[in-house]
This record gives sequence, C-alpha cells and structure tokens, in this order.
Amino acid sequence: MASSGMMRIIELLRFLTWLEKVEACKELASEGYDPKFPDRHFSRLEQTLATIHEHSASNLTIPDLAEQANMSVSAFHRHFRHYLGCTPGDYILDVRLAVVARGLLETDETIAQLAFAAGFNNLSNFNRRFQKRFRCTPRQYRLNRTL
Repeated sequence: MASSGMMRIIELLRFLTWLEKVEACKELASEGYDPKFPDRHFSRLEQTLATIHEHSASNLTIPDLAEQANMSVSAFHRHFRHYLGCTPGDYILDVRLAVVARGLLETDETIAQLAFAAGFNNLSNFNRRFQKRFRCTPRQYRLNRTL
C-alpha cells in the first residue's frame, strides 16, 4: 500500500508505537552508548592546528608539522584531509588570508604590510590568492566592508 505525505508520517508513528509495545524487542544499545571512540589522530591534529594558528606567519613546512603530529608526511596529509576537508597547505593559506582580511577591516596598515606580516613573501602571489579566495582585490575588500 503506497502512501504519501502526512499518511506516511502517521503510519510511521503507528509502527513506532506498536514496536514500543512489542515485548520481543530489545534495546541494541544502552542509554549511555556513544559510538564515537577517542581518535588519537585527531588529537594530534588539534595540536598541529594550534601551531598553525599561532605561527601562521612563519615558514611552516608540512614535514615539520607531520613530525610534530608524530606521523609520516603521507599519513599526515591523509588524516588532515579526512578531518578538515583540505590539504595542510590550503589550510595554512586560508589562515594567512583570514589574518590579512581581518587586518584590512580592523587596522589602517597597508595591504603590503599586512600581507608580509601574515607570511606572504610575494605581493603579486598574495594578491592573486586573495582575489581567488574572496573574489575581490584586497583594496576592494577593505572599501566594501567599511561602507
């Protein structure tokens, strides 16, 4: 019997009510059951993320970050991508760009000063990456956000 709309919901509620009353049914898990297990890889990545945020302007290398997480470079890449959905290099870039974007809104420092302070060594490369990420130039970003 095919149902639609509200009838499906009513039938589901009837079934769940019936299921609750059936004595042959038993719980598959207790109330306190938590299917999540502690993940040692994620806790190691948390430490690495803190390092990235604290030292984003410095010359962070993937091998150094992998070593800090006590992982091989390939395992570090794999776990980083699994948990964060991007590569470590992309994450570092996003953090640096976010630092500059915040500086554009909160300070009167020049774009070059902010870019160099955030760890960009090449202004042309910075401008290209900023524009790709925010879909406008740093100058436009500052002007559009302060209106």
